[in-house]
Amino acid sequence: MKRRGLKRYYRNLFNRNLAENFIINLKSGAAKYDFAHIHFDGYVLNRWNEIKLHLDALFRQLSLFKSNAINITMPFQVWGHVCFQRDLGCQVSLYVHTPNSDYDDFPMVFTNVSDYMITNRKELHDYLNKRQREGYEIRYSRNCDNEQEIVIAIMNVGLPIFTPIKDTSDETDR
Repeated sequence: MKRRGLKRYYRNLFNRNLAENFIINLKSGAAKYDFAHIHFDGYVLNRWNEIKLHLDALFRQLSLFKSNAINITMPFQVWGHVCFQRDLGCQVSLYVHTPNSDYDDFPMVFTNVSDYMITNRKELHDYLNKRQREGYEIRYSRNCDNEQEIVIAIMNVGLPIFTPIKDTSDETDR
């Protein structure tokens, strides 16, 4: 099926700086984000080349946070979220979270995650391994519908969103 305007969609996806408004507000110290987020997917993503282009856009936005983090003095968290939903395909989002007066849920800490990849897609595995070598922390989980989720953080940018993963290989049974 031909999708009208698809070239323009991908050109705009790559060129948009969606993170800029978040960064401006964080630099001013006036941000009050309670899990504010942006979805990168304009339609259902099923094929690897479509997913990859959306992941590229997500990592481009995360890199904007990485390059501007030194100028942000207020506490914040930023992460990418990828979910493979059965009915909706792959969903790619960027989240920003700060202290706010609406809820007492800052900082967010993901505890039910693993560093073990739960997908068997070789392209995705290779892609994310490369990103880990570039300084991103990547964890995997399953949501309440048993759908695969990936959470991506930037090392040393904002407050951490992951608890350290314990290495149990040295522990002995008692």
